[in-house]
Amino acid sequence: MASIKVDLPDSLLEWIDAEVVGQAESASVGDYIANLISEDFKQRNGGYTLDQLRGIVEDAEASGISPRSPRDIFEDVLQRIRRGA
Repeated sequence: MASIKVDLPDSLLEWIDAEVVGQAESASVGDYIANLISEDFKQRNGGYTLDQLRGIVEDAEASGISPRSPRDIFEDVLQRIRRGA
């Protein structure tokens, strides 16, 4: 695991300590910040974690090459979207 240094204003650090760590929502300030970054990542990536995205890519690679044309795949996706699936 990598480490980074983040400078926070004293007032913000005091708030995190009192409101988040003090109420046992997170074990530490670092855990809180890591959770914020993780949630932001998921929000930007369709609700998936990095490990889930890696798994999706691995599954896709393992499934091999599709006999379908890109146009057929695209049309299928559009139909699913229209159906709300």
